[in-house]
Amino acid sequence: MKGFFLILFFTKSIFFFGQSGTKDVLTDWNSIVDSSFSISYPKTWTVDRSGENGTSFYLFSPFLSSNDVFQENVNLIIQDVKGYGITLDEYTQFSIDDIGKSIQNSRILENIRKNAHGLSYHKMVYTGEINGFNLTFMQYYWVENEKVYLLTFTAEPDQFSKYLPVADRILNSFVMK
Repeated sequence: MKGFFLILFFTKSIFFFGQSGTKDVLTDWNSIVDSSFSISYPKTWTVDRSGENGTSFYLFSPFLSSNDVFQENVNLIIQDVKGYGITLDEYTQFSIDDIGKSIQNSRILENIRKNAHGLSYHKMVYTGEINGFNLTFMQYYWVENEKVYLLTFTAEPDQFSKYLPVADRILNSFVMK
């Protein structure tokens, strides 16, 4: 079972090249409405619903310039854990352990249980190095109806606080049906 979650962990924090800006992203928003969730995002962000890497979607911030080297993004992975009896506490502990083992120079910055829309979820913010890129991740995860919903915002550390208001708004707009 640990190998199963390790593979899923590596796919949950996908990142891509390119950097982006936050200008005008707080005014006009679109939504993804799916059979099991909905989420809102700035109209200036690009949506990828291809299912690549097991994601339900990627949301990519716009490129700031041709010199950008990382594109901030949000993605959702829904993991079927039917038959595993996984609880939110167990998944949280697995994630903490796995971050330390699989993310080079990792450091957990925030680790807190929260509630929204009548559901309990976990918020984890951490930094680390993947493939030579220093990144900051903000993840929300829920375990509901034998599924893990893993929502991740990924940014370069020096861009994280710049994007935080937009990322918070995107992640906090997520509603399971």
